[in-house]
Amino acid sequence: MSNKDKQLKKDFLQAEVIHRDDLPNKGSKRALKIRRALEDREETKKLSSFFGDSYWGDV
Repeated sequence: MSNKDKQLKKDFLQAEVIHRDDLPNKGSKRALKIRRALEDREETKKLSSFFGDSYWGDV
């Protein structure tokens, strides 16, 4: 994992978007949940940059 990825993961967890109590104890499941949350966050940022916040209005 690159330093940038480690920092993103650390920042994301510290922002309490994912609470440590909600994470599975097994390392692989824990990493998968964190990775999916980071991917969702990046996708949301990408959509926001294309459409602004207006794309959430239809949801």
